[in-house]
Amino acid sequence: MDSIYDGLDLPDEAWRDDQEESFDPAPPQGPSLRLNGVAWYWWCVGTLLAVALVAGTLGLG
Repeated sequence: MDSIYDGLDLPDEAWRDDQEESFDPAPPQGPSLRLNGVAWYWWCVGTLLAVALVAGTLGLG
């Protein structure tokens, strides 16, 4: 059975599917504070929007 990839001369390692290595495009750059998988700054944005909504509803703004 011929494949379109037969003439590429790939090394044998390219065909191994059982390798434990995984590609991580953006490794962590340090400790980050996350709550429920969401970054801290999104929690701040959400809190500020909720406060602005409540203030606008109550006529405080």
